[in-house]
Amino acid sequence: MTWVAILGQATESPEWGGKALALDRMMRVGLPVPRALCLTASCYRRFLVSDGLRERIAMELSRKPLDEMRWEEMWDASLRLRTAFSRAPFPEDLQAELEQAIRSEGLDQIPVSVRSSSLAEDSKQTSFAGLHDSFLNLVGLEEILNHIRLVWASLWSDSALLYRKELKLEVENSAMAVVVQAMVAGEVSGIGFSRAPSDPELAVVEAVYGLNEGLVSGAIEPDRWFLRREDGFLVRNQPAVREDYFVSQTGSGVARVPLPEALKSRSPCDDELLQRVFWLIMECEREHGDAQDVEWTSRGRALYLLQTRPITTGKALTDSEEKGNKRAWYLSLTKSLASLKELRSRIEGERLPAMTREADKLEQVSLPDYREGLADILALRLEAEERWTAIYWDEYIPFAHGVRLFGMVYNDQVKPEDPYEFVGLLAGQQLLSLDRNQKLTQLAGSLKTEPGLLGTLRQGKIPPDSPQSNDIRKFLAEFAFGLGGSESDSETCRRFVDFLLEMNTGEAVRAPYRQELSEESFLLAFPEERRDFAREVLDLGRASYRLRDDDNLYLERFHRLVRETVAKTMNRYLADETSASSWTTQQVLEWLRTGKSPDRETGSNQPSGESAASGPSEKVRQQYGQPAGPGYVEGPARVVRHREDLLAFRKGEVLVCDAIDPSMTFVVPLAAGIVERRGGMLIHGAIIAREYGIPCVTGVPNADRLVETGERVCVDGFLGLVTFGEP
Repeated sequence: MTWVAILGQATESPEWGGKALALDRMMRVGLPVPRALCLTASCYRRFLVSDGLRERIAMELSRKPLDEMRWEEMWDASLRLRTAFSRAPFPEDLQAELEQAIRSEGLDQIPVSVRSSSLAEDSKQTSFAGLHDSFLNLVGLEEILNHIRLVWASLWSDSALLYRKELKLEVENSAMAVVVQAMVAGEVSGIGFSRAPSDPELAVVEAVYGLNEGLVSGAIEPDRWFLRREDGFLVRNQPAVREDYFVSQTGSGVARVPLPEALKSRSPCDDELLQRVFWLIMECEREHGDAQDVEWTSRGRALYLLQTRPITTGKALTDSEEKGNKRAWYLSLTKSLASLKELRSRIEGERLPAMTREADKLEQVSLPDYREGLADILALRLEAEERWTAIYWDEYIPFAHGVRLFGMVYNDQVKPEDPYEFVGLLAGQQLLSLDRNQKLTQLAGSLKTEPGLLGTLRQGKIPPDSPQSNDIRKFLAEFAFGLGGSESDSETCRRFVDFLLEMNTGEAVRAPYRQELSEESFLLAFPEERRDFAREVLDLGRASYRLRDDDNLYLERFHRLVRETVAKTMNRYLADETSASSWTTQQVLEWLRTGKSPDRETGSNQPSGESAASGPSEKVRQQYGQPAGPGYVEGPARVVRHREDLLAFRKGEVLVCDAIDPSMTFVVPLAAGIVERRGGMLIHGAIIAREYGIPCVTGVPNADRLVETGERVCVDGFLGLVTFGEP
């Protein structure tokens, strides 16, 4: 079987995918396309039978209905598949033909690009540009073969899974072709649209200095020209602020570097190059018969066509559809290294200090005993909560991509058996939740050394002269409103003491887990010229991992302040109002202002992340989820459906819940294992489980409804499997 075709010379086939077919057609009409090979979709199918990959894909996609997966779960699944692809060996016959074809075209001796050419890409209706991976500036057979694997793996990327229905993604039928193309180290590169999206009478040319990577990724703003389609007459020009550009790195890969001063004030396209690019994109349109989106580059006097695809004609989204388009939001989370560095600087240098100052200021204002004052305080706290929650979603959540970026870099280079091995280089930092738990452990120990302290606390009182009094008040203030009481509530105080005593029973509370993983061995996996990049990605990954946990606690302070105000309102004014427990915070505020009860129940004041389930659903024997913390454990379940359930937790139980939020993590050191409905490696519960070395499975559908407290649970954090009942 022939698995490789030389573009421009072989008989075209649908097995080439849209990108390769378009390039082949342009070569045949004499347009300047760098020489290229196409690995047909049959190559992918042959590779898939190696190392059980087909079965692995089917297993990952069957863990949970894709429509029910959160974005973290999709990324986890795609990461596991990407790692499996990168470790899978080529069948000997396939590798021999690929190597021979690459050598015969001399592509093993020069820098090349390895690009996706999916069979579902680049139609008139849907181009799906950017859903699959392409790699630039690769040198040598080993690098090329490694990245062919990664392009194949991107058929099952998290972005592709979002569009699985449109792509018709199926394990049995989906396949990916790959283009291996001689790379031109462009001095000026860009994109052209033969028909402007905003005006059908115009064409658009965009250009940047260096490679196209910056323009395509959105990292570099391009200069832009609008030209009349009929004759190329320049209608208008939008110059860019030129600061950086992308160039080929020594060895392999590309890098963003400062633009030379002499080029910052000079347009990347002179009149001659602009006209040549314009006529190139119009020629692509004539040959294809419809408007084209063209990628090009130039070096010296030579102009090259890199790819061309139809401009999609799918139905445009309305404003409301665009606002609710979660897929577009998810795709926006993928940030470049440069963008993540800028985001980190803003979050660490501006956002977190501002959050701390504002929360401190709000906490210093005592709650008044009259209704109008409570309304003012609640409005102030609610506005702060909503504002910081919006910033959390706009900036903190996207910064979590730093962990994802490091994970992909680590796995692509090291090729570990465990796709989450990279977390060992991120864990072990001084997370706020770990610091809080350590202080709780010390406080629990003090009950043994201060005989009078325990008795006083048992009476629901805090002794004024104890060295621990301030810490006790702080913890009660932090936890009380998440546990259904107030810091001055005697019953809450007694329950808190019982929990501290539980921490003192049996073996010592579990200490944070430290995985032995060498930073040096990670760096040595890279060639010397790439180690600075590896250090940079590791440092960013650590900052992202730390914030992914800490940001919950920063935001929780504002949630707690709102809950505290609502709780005082309920206790003082609405204790006899039976419907008040279902009011939203906004409805409570409206009542404080007007004294009028809502006409009907329009929401719930239930804390975010807490399960609305009140009891068990139909029993099942086993349930797959996402492996989030390695290890295996059996033990009695402690089902936490409400925060009030937390203080009843006993050492050695398996925590089963909808989702672990920041106010719940103080029980984690007591837990033998964790099972959550919410899924993902980057959720709060998964991070804490990894830090303590606790077996953890997330993404288990209806987790807190499948078992009752005291029933046996087996947690397999290696496979992501939970068994209910005796094994």
